[in-house]
Amino acid sequence: MSVQTQSHYDYLADYYDWMTGDFETNFEETLKFFRNNNIHKPKKENGIVVDLGAGSGAQTIPLAVLGYKVIAVDFCQKLLNILEERAKNRNVLDRVHTICGDLLKFTEITPNDGVEMVVCMGDTLTQLGNMEEVKRLLIKISNALQPNGIIVLTFQNLADSEAENTLNKFIPMRNDDNTIFTCYMEFEKTHVKVHELLYVKKELDPNQKHKEESQASLFGPSPDKNQKWKLFQGWYKKVRVHYEDIWEFLRKMGFQIKKFENKNGHITFIAQKEPDRDVMFDNSLFGIPNENTSDIEEERNLYDLNKLIEDDKKKTDSELNFSIINTIDNNNNNNRRKSDELLPNSKKRKEN
Repeated sequence: MSVQTQSHYDYLADYYDWMTGDFETNFEETLKFFRNNNIHKPKKENGIVVDLGAGSGAQTIPLAVLGYKVIAVDFCQKLLNILEERAKNRNVLDRVHTICGDLLKFTEITPNDGVEMVVCMGDTLTQLGNMEEVKRLLIKISNALQPNGIIVLTFQNLADSEAENTLNKFIPMRNDDNTIFTCYMEFEKTHVKVHELLYVKKELDPNQKHKEESQASLFGPSPDKNQKWKLFQGWYKKVRVHYEDIWEFLRKMGFQIKKFENKNGHITFIAQKEPDRDVMFDNSLFGIPNENTSDIEEERNLYDLNKLIEDDKKKTDSELNFSIINTIDNNNNNNRRKSDELLPNSKKRKEN
């Protein structure tokens, strides 16, 4: 997570929970999402899930209600405080453990025998510094998961050329009588610069009224002379993550893509770690520089990834086989996969 992004969220933390919409509505929608994707309850009692970018609890609370123990990681303590209060109100606080810190270091607090699932939702992935950090995080997620473990990713499709060319770069996000939130997206080659503007109606200090002037804005001055609009503004960058790159990267690490969706400008991946891939990957195998030598994961059973990639190429055509696994026959010892074509030809990317 970049310093700019963290500073921006800390700056707007008091309003961020309001900015994300009504919690009860989001709670019901997220609970429905998990249940519709066969995420009903832990495989084992007290199964552990890691929620990366947990914020104020949009994913953590539904998962705790479903029976999981959740490690909620976020860099904003104010949002985690809101999450804990919501967990208390739902009587699931004993199932939630919050960590304020760097997402890329979450494996330092996960159990040695791994976790059942890792979720990274709500656009957290795009808020990392660059694609190298995105891949580092995916490697760490793979290393943290138990065999057959599940990864759930959702993020905004900012890499699509249609998103760059659209006229809807000014986006009204949410407003009420006292607060107006809007944003503007400025597209760059590898990132999108997101400018956020938050107007809040404030009561004036009676002792300072004679010094205050009505703030000019698109919305005009407040009709109540005892109030004025106060502007909070800032910007941060999001990575333009190509979903094809995520698909290929997950596949190379031995994940089975259980669900893919590109809908309304948002991408969803649900993937399962293969049962025979109880391995630890190292960044260097992917050509990704390590953060520093002290951050290299302990080599428990380092896999020869180059051989994996070469074997994989022999099994596929010249184009990536973008397919979705509909079912896995658990009674079949060979776990043969039944796949349907998922993406149109125009979306396929050729392998080098």
